[in-house]
Amino acid sequence: METKDTSQRKEPSKWGRRLRSGAALVAFTLIGVALVAALGPVFQPKNNSADAGMINASSNAFTGEAPNTIDAVFIGDSETYTAISPMEMWKNHGLATYDCATSGQTLPYCSTFLDRVLKTQHPKVVFLEANALFRRFSYEKVLARGVNDAFPAIEHHDRWKQLTPEDFVVDPENTWTDNLKGFKLRFKAKAPDYEQIAAEEAAKPMKTDIPARNLTILESMNERCKAAGAQLVVIATPSIVNWNEKRQATMEQVSKETGIPFINMNDGADKVDIDWNTESYDGGDHVNYAGAKKVSEAIADILISQYNLEDHRTDPAYSSFENAVAPYDAQVESKTTTKLD
Repeated sequence: METKDTSQRKEPSKWGRRLRSGAALVAFTLIGVALVAALGPVFQPKNNSADAGMINASSNAFTGEAPNTIDAVFIGDSETYTAISPMEMWKNHGLATYDCATSGQTLPYCSTFLDRVLKTQHPKVVFLEANALFRRFSYEKVLARGVNDAFPAIEHHDRWKQLTPEDFVVDPENTWTDNLKGFKLRFKAKAPDYEQIAAEEAAKPMKTDIPARNLTILESMNERCKAAGAQLVVIATPSIVNWNEKRQATMEQVSKETGIPFINMNDGADKVDIDWNTESYDGGDHVNYAGAKKVSEAIADILISQYNLEDHRTDPAYSSFENAVAPYDAQVESKTTTKLD
């Protein structure tokens, strides 16, 4: 019987093996990406409340407001959500505004909030807290933020513990609204220790330059605002700890180069006179409720005089704001500090 000669059978070349391995890796990656994308709607919270699993729920609760009812938003870090009270501006002037701020918010997350806002709202003005421009972040942070935005299953992966059969069939529905509109109430008063502040500044000087990657995101946010018919404004709310003359000079130069308006509430024509002995809750870094009332009134004046924002208090489309007045006043009266989510 004739036997087949296998002596001439060729083994795959080194490059052939690498090609096969690479193709297998690509196929595996594509399958993984498709799976993560498919699981996005499953892991996405089915409502926008903290109880439903929403991350930074109060900062994202604008998604529960009626579409195109927010005229101005404030994006930034804790300097923003302790200094600007949308409900004070509503009660006194009928302005519909919202705080989209989170602790230590970096520019990639600021950019995410802008995109989220523009999906359902058409603000006339978008304020960006200047402090965020000076905060450092890595390119890995930019990539991670982009991945989280593209694939909700990754950002909300912790929800696997509370998934129910409904998560596989029910579409997300944002119905929760925050009575404080993203603001955080603080009532404690603590006077600054100027010697300690100076010593800490000497030991770890404040960053006063804005990295190129930060400027790139700022310019991108500005272009998206323009495309949406909104004006981007950089604002420095009052702070002894997080502001100085060098930061002011840097921001004034950036404003001149980019054409983005800059409002400095620490000095100059827009300065808000804060009594730091009684109107800061942490010794000069953030203002408390008393300071926030002053800041909010100053911002309201700017929104009315420079951007022609309207009084909506008689418009039923803004019932979410009007219905929040009583709960807001009750919390202020009770001196209950807002929990950070």
